[in-house]
Amino acid sequence: MFAEFESIMSKKCQNKESLTEEQFSDTYYKLNQKYFKDSVIVDPEIRYEWMRISHFYSPFYVYKYATGLISAICIVKDILDEKDGFVEKYIEFLKSGCNKDVLDILKLVDVDLTTNVPFEKAFEFIRECLNKLKEIVNEGGELNE
Repeated sequence: MFAEFESIMSKKCQNKESLTEEQFSDTYYKLNQKYFKDSVIVDPEIRYEWMRISHFYSPFYVYKYATGLISAICIVKDILDEKDGFVEKYIEFLKSGCNKDVLDILKLVDVDLTTNVPFEKAFEFIRECLNKLKEIVNEGGELNE
């Protein structure tokens, strides 16, 4: 919902539309209605919540969560799969700190966010985890892993 809010408002800005508090509030309110439907009471005061969410004052901040999780899943998957030489690559990645662009630092651990590969790899990992969970639930087992 936050990402969609950012996207909508950014498009309005790119189209050189004037942005008023009322437009921000109406857009945010409609998104709350869309996302929460009948699961919660979406009272009119929620329309002002966007003002207190600091993420919205830094462009596309919420996308950083998604790309961070995608990257972390790819890194963990390679460690769990005991990919040859990967632990050493990971240590170099950790040592690099902020001395390069983030996209270049991630390439040290074979994560290239300019391609679909990390996204596909992460989604496959999530699918595997969901399938394992379904098996456990269907067998009436316990979640020990």
